[in-house]
Amino acid sequence: YRKSDRAILKTDDLSSGTGGSTGAEVGVIADAEVLKLVTANCLSCHGAGASNGFKDATKEASWKASATKLKEKLEANTMPPPSGGQLSMRQALAAYVTKVSGVVVNIGSATPTPTPTPTGTPDPKLAEFNATYKTMIQNSCVNGCHTHAFHLGNEPTYDRVKAAKAAMKDRLDTKSMPRAPVTISDAQRTMLSNWLGSLP
Repeated sequence: YRKSDRAILKTDDLSSGTGGSTGAEVGVIADAEVLKLVTANCLSCHGAGASNGFKDATKEASWKASATKLKEKLEANTMPPPSGGQLSMRQALAAYVTKVSGVVVNIGSATPTPTPTPTGTPDPKLAEFNATYKTMIQNSCVNGCHTHAFHLGNEPTYDRVKAAKAAMKDRLDTKSMPRAPVTISDAQRTMLSNWLGSLP
């Protein structure tokens, strides 16, 4: 492969001096399809000048030196970009890495097995919000006043309330919220303030 004009050189060209030496000596990649994949999908990020690049993607020695890293990326389906590259492309690159380096790259499927999401323990504060405080905040804070001021939106969510908890508690404690004509009892004010103060 001649980088200057992207020509794929034949063995005769190399031995006759066109390429400067024999294919075995200069480590020329003979697989034209792999070169096309590399040029189209890899060298824009992993060219010779990149910190994470091939020293020379046309040389077998560069592929051998990068084989372990290539195996990791190809098998994890994080290369070529975007994540989840075409299966046929990944298989072709995996086969070439295995061929030139002896490092076996196994590409089993088009998409990696998803990592299960940990179930964890349900947040009791979220349950309290849904059962008790969501309606109170909707009626006393959101309707007509704080759709945007506390970024609560048209309907309060637990995450939005957590983000605004300090400002909301301050307004309750100073009795500057809610404003007339909306009213809440002192017991409701205390209960909501205490709950906001207990949020993580």
